[in-house]
Amino acid sequence: ANDNSTKLATTAYVDGASKGFPYGCKVHMVNGSANQTVATGTQSVVKLDTKDWDFSTEFNTTTNRYVASTAGYYIVTANIEWNTTVDTYYYELAIYVNGVSVGRTNSLVGGNNQLNQNFSTIIHLNVSDYVQVAEYQETGVNRDILYGKDTNMSIQRIY
Repeated sequence: ANDNSTKLATTAYVDGASKGFPYGCKVHMVNGSANQTVATGTQSVVKLDTKDWDFSTEFNTTTNRYVASTAGYYIVTANIEWNTTVDTYYYELAIYVNGVSVGRTNSLVGGNNQLNQNFSTIIHLNVSDYVQVAEYQETGVNRDILYGKDTNMSIQRIY
């Protein structure tokens, strides 16, 4: 392959060990111990309002944004847990940079159960670029995302 993924991963491992990976965070949703209601047919930002860790104070729990203080490559992982789903309807989890989708996962659900969605990607961020997690569903009624540690985002600078 003509990409730099092997070089990037190797450099991140070797170089990162000495640098201690000082940029990144892990956050999850508490939302006042309440689920987040997502209106049908509407893209909504996930309310990630509780920090598990935040090395450089880059995550804002009011805006639900990670704002990069240094340029580089970052791995971003997002997870959401839908309360109960409706059979044969569409659910989506997406990662946005500066308001533009950089990747998403979609689920067409069979059955009425809880749904866990997750998505990871490696992205390049410049200083002041921001990252958010968003969700979407089109069941015809409002649906809930469960609060707690299963609805979360982690981001880590790798190079």
